[in-house]
Amino acid sequence: MFKFSSKNKNKVVRLLPGTTTNRRIISGKKKQAITSISKSGIVSLLLWFLILAFLGVIIYTLFFSPLLAIKSINVIGVQNIDKQSIINIVTADIEGKYMNVFTKNNIILASRNKIEMDLHNKFKRIEDVEITTKFPDKLLIKIKEWESMLVFCSEDQCFVIDKNGRAYAHADFEANELGENDLSILRDISRKTISIKNFSVDVGLVQFISDVKNKLEQELDIKVEQEIQTPMLISGDLQFKTVNNYLIYFSRDIGASKSIEMLKTALNNSINKDSVADLEYIDLRLDNKVYYKLKTNPVVVTETEQSLAVPAETETKKKK
Repeated sequence: MFKFSSKNKNKVVRLLPGTTTNRRIISGKKKQAITSISKSGIVSLLLWFLILAFLGVIIYTLFFSPLLAIKSINVIGVQNIDKQSIINIVTADIEGKYMNVFTKNNIILASRNKIEMDLHNKFKRIEDVEITTKFPDKLLIKIKEWESMLVFCSEDQCFVIDKNGRAYAHADFEANELGENDLSILRDISRKTISIKNFSVDVGLVQFISDVKNKLEQELDIKVEQEIQTPMLISGDLQFKTVNNYLIYFSRDIGASKSIEMLKTALNNSINKDSVADLEYIDLRLDNKVYYKLKTNPVVVTETEQSLAVPAETETKKKK
């Protein structure tokens, strides 16, 4: 620091760095910086508090609030399954809590996989389950049922066959859960051992059986028994037994419509109504020829269209 003398008392003296005044200026700047940092910290703390509060509200709303609790379960697509039974299973699956914390009855937390698995395990008729949600509180269960066409049996194994010819379940005639008692039964008398895994019946044969049965009943008023026999599945030959206790032989190669027309012709022109009670069988497995046998008479052949006549005896031996 400079000292004033009498000689220099009118001169301006410059203060060097580190002087008291300069230290006061620097100290003021530090205080401003500290104050600025403190304000910034408070703002950041407040911002984090708001973020956490917002997340807390979101978490509470999504997982704890009754706002998203399932209040409505709607089931569509069922035909043979009791709708209330499905609702009861779904209701049981969304009761309680996960880890005693998160409620299962929540549109977000409800376990779709468990619901689907439980429905498949309970109802063999279910082919597919689709679960969708409608916010905030609705659960939609869409059911697709198997469309059963017939039961196929060989040896002691019986499987339910769907419209595509696939075996999808073991037949249980006592439980009758799949309507087995109302389906036609195709029995392979070759007694070939089969397994449900990857087993199927040709879809064309499935449709042929359905068409023949419907045409017999609707067009000719001929009712047949539930069981249909085939000497071998791949042969395409089928044996229907009527409730009047005579047999009708069909071949898939002839086709359902043509076979029924042949049968109509034979019944109208050759087999009188009084003879029906004495019928043993009618054979429709050759195109344009109908063979029939009365229990008390030999085999008779009738032509349904102009074709090369073949003696009945020869054809009978050929069938054997």
